Amino acid sequence: MLYTYENVIHGYSTRLTVEEAELLRKEHGILFVIPAVRYELHTTRTPEFLGLTQHSALFPTSASMSDVIVGVLDTGFWPELKSFDDSELGPVASWWKGGCQVGKNFSSSSCNRKLIGASNYGYRLGCAYANFLGYANGTSRGMASHARVAIYKACWHGGCFSSDISAAMDRAIADGVNILSMSIGGRPSEYYLDVVAIGAFSAVVHGVFVSCSAGNGGPVPGSLSNVEPRIATIGAGTLDREFPTLITLGNGEKHTRVTLFNGKLVANSTVSLVYGASVSNTSVGGYCLNGILIPEKVSGKIVVCD
Repeated sequence: MLYTYENVIHGYSTRLTVEEAELLRKEHGILFVIPAVRYELHTTRTPEFLGLTQHSALFPTSASMSDVIVGVLDTGFWPELKSFDDSELGPVASWWKGGCQVGKNFSSSSCNRKLIGASNYGYRLGCAYANFLGYANGTSRGMASHARVAIYKACWHGGCFSSDISAAMDRAIADGVNILSMSIGGRPSEYYLDVVAIGAFSAVVHGVFVSCSAGNGGPVPGSLSNVEPRIATIGAGTLDREFPTLITLGNGEKHTRVTLFNGKLVANSTVSLVYGASVSNTSVGGYCLNGILIPEKVSGKIVVCD
């Protein structure tokens, strides 16, 4: 048994073989069985992109703001950050039921009147930042300096697993957060198979406002994450990050393009160019989405994508 859930759903998570899961699905009293899914981290750069890097924050200071408790699901946090300064805050709201989970290199003294809760779910190697293939490293920050924060670590080096996400959301609801903020998402799926959608529904029933990121997918239609009716989905119409590379063609022409390749190329070597749509068996091969290119046709080559 990994977890039992009381708030996001009435159920539990455990490790089963495919055969065991099918047998359980047929048992009387079992409504459904959801396979474990890995979700991915989204952006950490929103404050910088919006120009809100100063400690003054987005909203004016008010007494009511200090009574707002924001639960954040992500990779963890650094207690030393200026974001967690509690010098201007009074006592924590009386309804708060959460606390700080003591662990290796982390004591209860790391929490204060700003950072009022911290716990983790899952047992994998951790990381304290988000990136993609080693690019776009970042540390997430808040934009409401007088709101209280509770951190629920559900994301690790291998991603954010659905069982851990559900456990973190379950705990956040029980603790008494007012807002649940998640910059994570997965591939679009039916709502009844999406633990974020299920958890968001239960959170709203308990009076919790749920805010999620729209994701980094695309450019094909239907690639947004977290678009359920009960979630406030936040997306960006543009971005300020680039991953440039300089390509020198055989005729000596040089072009600056975008790449996410993080391997090593042999210096002064010639590499063939292929077009994604020509090395895929799908109609969207030009987008070079994960898993749609034919490996033997792209190995050792530079793939040009739309």
